[in-house]
Amino acid sequence: MNPYDALIYGLVQGLSEFFPVSSSGHLVLLSKFLDLDDPGVAFDLLLHFGTGMAALIYFRKEIKDLMAAAFFFCQGKEHPALPWLKNFFFSTLVSVISILLIKNWAEQYGRWPPLVALNLMVFGLFMFLADTFSPENDTTDLQLKEHPRKAVLIGLAQSLAVFPGVSRSGITLTMGRLLGLKRREATRYSFLLSLPIIFAGTAKELFSLLAAQAQEDGGQAFSSFSAITGIIVSFVVGILSIHFFLKLMERRGLGFFAFYRLLLGSLILFFLWKGN
Repeated sequence: MNPYDALIYGLVQGLSEFFPVSSSGHLVLLSKFLDLDDPGVAFDLLLHFGTGMAALIYFRKEIKDLMAAAFFFCQGKEHPALPWLKNFFFSTLVSVISILLIKNWAEQYGRWPPLVALNLMVFGLFMFLADTFSPENDTTDLQLKEHPRKAVLIGLAQSLAVFPGVSRSGITLTMGRLLGLKRREATRYSFLLSLPIIFAGTAKELFSLLAAQAQEDGGQAFSSFSAITGIIVSFVVGILSIHFFLKLMERRGLGFFAFYRLLLGSLILFFLWKGN
């Protein structure tokens, strides 16, 4: 992979990570339809690291509150963000366990383009229905009150995003809206919930790459410069995407993104069928 391809991948990752359209699905489709080299899961995770840093910077106040709540909890003291921290912990724990159970299946079968297309369409439809028919006046707030059951269900939903085309933000937003969260709360919780998974996955893949290089088996299909290019581009575009999406969610909801997913999935299946 050359730096120009890495720039394209970084741009697509930055735009699609926080939009509920599946960043990993778009990265897979880039290699299929634009004749770009598919760098595989390792490069995908590096791009996710760039967008993870974007979320870390953008939501630094919320993260500071969670860290303060953890500090006070360890001292046996109360903190206003403690319910949010407990919900966050339950969601993350369930996500990690579930991802470990299904990750091998996703890596073996999930990058098949027809399956990516179907995931885009089916989960896009679920997302539209959940957002359209869930009330905006519900009082559920994961920051103010403990909701272990809801936190667990959102964590389970997030684990399905290891399959390209599902969309991590899309599936967590869908579950959040089904469980009564307002659009703003569901969006904020979804973005923050991505951080532990992104950074844990990146760290794991980094160790795998170092081990592969030590064995001199060609563990990566891209240069360090290409990796840095992709990370920087995904980081900058990611911050802009977060800001734009938060504004859009408050005004319009998820209808546009659901339509885009249905259209894209249909086009992919059409061109695959035509190619055969």
